[in-house]
Amino acid sequence: MLGMWLSCFRGVYAGTSEQWAAIYDGRLTEALDHDGVNSIAIYETVAAQLPTDDPLYGELMFWLGRARMLGGDSEGARDALGKSADDPNFHDAARSFLGQVLRSETKGAEFPLRQGFDEGLGGWLRGWPRGDDEDLTVLQTDGPPGSVLAWSLVVEEGQTDFVLLPVASQSFQKVRVFLRAEGFSAHVRLTVEDEAGIRWSTDDIRVPADSWEAVEVSRSSFSLESPKDELADSPNRIVALLVEDVTSQHSDLRGNNQIWMDEVEVFSHEGGLNGGRAGR
Repeated sequence: MLGMWLSCFRGVYAGTSEQWAAIYDGRLTEALDHDGVNSIAIYETVAAQLPTDDPLYGELMFWLGRARMLGGDSEGARDALGKSADDPNFHDAARSFLGQVLRSETKGAEFPLRQGFDEGLGGWLRGWPRGDDEDLTVLQTDGPPGSVLAWSLVVEEGQTDFVLLPVASQSFQKVRVFLRAEGFSAHVRLTVEDEAGIRWSTDDIRVPADSWEAVEVSRSSFSLESPKDELADSPNRIVALLVEDVTSQHSDLRGNNQIWMDEVEVFSHEGGLNGGRAGR
């Protein structure tokens, strides 16, 4: 049946209604097959004849990425979803799906943890759906401390944002991180997520511009984010650590900003790790 559909499609494919119908047929095939394999063939046939500037291209790439993920082709899924994210109409949906793909593929951090960023991002992921992966980079500063994690973002009215570190289901006692803003002062909160998806957050923290702020919070400093989770007493084994930007809730400043992070430490017991970078 699939082969007959494709042979009929080749050579007669044209026009917006046919494009939309082809994408719909792919989605229907995916729903019936549950594995996405046959729908991939449909989507890829359409993609071979659809210009990248066509209004439907972003939608097509989204469904192709989803089908490839169901079919076990994560690399192909990332490629298609990245193209879909270039379409403003599908940016948020594609970024959200892509973020979950990357999170599932990233090896979770283990505690106790000490992170500098001399060797890369250290497993941190750019949040979704806002922004793009390129917003999170390692920056070499002119002087100490050297390599830092630089998170570029846009502060907009009523919007929050985040970066996330996947964690390999670990208990913790304390989190320490150095933060500074490069642009204008920011406000952030640290958040942890447990195995049940319940989140706890700290009070909001002011991050100054052009100077480092040492942030240190114990497990008891994290409060439930949602009242519906009131039966959970405290964060125990966590699967993610987030730094959330909440600047728009505290400041009238809007526009491009950048937050630097360095020397992230998570302690699995009371006390700490000795040493640290000099010259901050």
